[in-house]
Amino acid sequence: MGVLMPLAIDYWGVAKLSLENNTTLEHAASHQQDTSPIIMVIDDDPEHLHLLQRALQSTQQADLVQYPRLVRTFEDPADALSQLPAEGPVVILCDYQMPGCDGLDWIPDFVRAGLGPVIMMTAQGDEYVATQAFRVGAVDYLVKGEVFENPRLLHLAIRDAVKQFRLNQQNHELARELKLANAELEKKNAMLSEMTDSAHHVVDDVAHEFRTPLTVIKEFTAIINDGVAGEITERQSEYLGLIDNATRDLSQMVDDFLDTSKLRVQTLRIDRQPYRPKALIEHVLPIVRARARSKNISVEVACPEGLPDVFCDIEKVGRVIINLAVNAIKFSPVESTVKLWSALDGQQGIKIGVTDDGPGIPDAELHLLCERFGQVSTGNSQKVKGYGLGLNIASDLARLNLGTIEIDSKIEHGS
Repeated sequence: MGVLMPLAIDYWGVAKLSLENNTTLEHAASHQQDTSPIIMVIDDDPEHLHLLQRALQSTQQADLVQYPRLVRTFEDPADALSQLPAEGPVVILCDYQMPGCDGLDWIPDFVRAGLGPVIMMTAQGDEYVATQAFRVGAVDYLVKGEVFENPRLLHLAIRDAVKQFRLNQQNHELARELKLANAELEKKNAMLSEMTDSAHHVVDDVAHEFRTPLTVIKEFTAIINDGVAGEITERQSEYLGLIDNATRDLSQMVDDFLDTSKLRVQTLRIDRQPYRPKALIEHVLPIVRARARSKNISVEVACPEGLPDVFCDIEKVGRVIINLAVNAIKFSPVESTVKLWSALDGQQGIKIGVTDDGPGIPDAELHLLCERFGQVSTGNSQKVKGYGLGLNIASDLARLNLGTIEIDSKIEHGS
């Protein structure tokens, strides 16, 4: 039947204008200064249309509606669908039973338009119809008789439906923005991962290339120091010792980088077998004593007999002990003592420890020791030298051997 009576209704009770066609109505809608919804009423009963308009024009709903709304009435849902405005929100009040059609059949079409909520209306309350209406997309279900008697029910339904529709729109927009942000973040993460991999490859390549010249420097330093190439003075021997120590530091740094790379890609092999705790310490003792000799630091060993075997990878545990011992030597005063020891830890466990007479570490900074690139202050509040990799690697190697690293330190009393 087309459009019967488009109205712009002032909800304070005054009809502002009566329009003859949808074109004029659209023009009026475009000049609204608010986002008030358009009400589209679809009902084949002219009397019901009239009563619904009265309900919408009720002057008792000023607390619910404080702005004008455009109301369109249709007897045919096809006309209503073809004349939907370009923008919402639009509230569809659709009758359930109409000649030649069922309101339930049209609800999905109005829902897909995405312009606003759909409210099903019927002359008689029926739970089955209500269930079907909700199932196809209606947001509410109203009985006409109740609305005619109490128009506030209609206004409440419209207010709540519009509020929910706008919230849903906001949620959809936020979800869209979040999806776009996530896509952008994933793109940046992929680029960052590629750059990180490239950086790791560069470090790995450089570390591998360092090994050959370091080996050459170390061997020829030993040859010269042994007098094979001719006699050397005491001062020259001292300088060669410094070169040898620097070469050892560089070699350890190379080993740290290479172990870090293997740990990162999880390619570090673990071969665990039973060993005596004393054998684990004796395995690395020559290296530790060689590093301690440059600072005139003595190395003591305390490994009681009768301790149970340790099931571990001797090379990896040896690396842990070396890292701990070298760290202790580095920060111990000249002519002090570093002690390597083992002891029972409870009934089944074994502790292997390194004790020094260094300046100690503040309690607040102990947690930084095993973090990657973590550095702490000495007792004199001075930053220690190093790259912060040794103890981080030691912690990972201990974990791979089903162990842990514990640190106990006291300022001016060592660690």
